[in-house]
Amino acid sequence: YAYYYSGLGAGVLVAAYIQVSFWTLAAGRQIRKIRQKFFHAIL
Repeated sequence: YAYYYSGLGAGVLVAAYIQVSFWTLAAGRQIRKIRQKFFHAIL
């Protein structure tokens, strides 16, 4: 069972890393759009 749980833990770790990466990417895109709209509204 040790190998099973080790593999499961490694899979969860990889999945969590991918999830955080995609959330960070999505947040960066949203920030860029918000900043562009903000600067256009000011100008």
